Amino acid sequence: MNTVVSATTGYQRPGKAGQLLHQSAMLQREAVAMLERGDITVALEYAYRAALRVAGAWVSQTPIARRVRKPQGVWAQLELSGEAGQAWAREFHPWSTLRARASMGLEVDVDAAKVRALMSLVEDFAQAIDGAAPMAA
Repeated sequence: MNTVVSATTGYQRPGKAGQLLHQSAMLQREAVAMLERGDITVALEYAYRAALRVAGAWVSQTPIARRVRKPQGVWAQLELSGEAGQAWAREFHPWSTLRARASMGLEVDVDAAKVRALMSLVEDFAQAIDGAAPMAA
């Protein structure tokens, strides 16, 4: 005998924020693997990309996500999402500069401690999404 499973109860796909947080976690795991291999610059890149995904998850839960005219960069969008978003954007701004310089080969003195600090910050940011809903702008 065949069983009918409702499309709405059989599987529930996570929303945009859930997908982005999942991607962030995967990128964090890659960053850890790169650190273990000693590839610090690549680990920094993965950790920074994880931060971008978390910022995207934050913004996706605010009215900013639905705006037609909005800033292109996720950090600028995050700044529009309220005081908490502005605080997180300020936290990640120096990392944006470091990541850009490292990817261009201008910053060669990136150590594992810096990457671990970024990874910890990304983890705190992801937990902040679970702990408190982003403020609407």
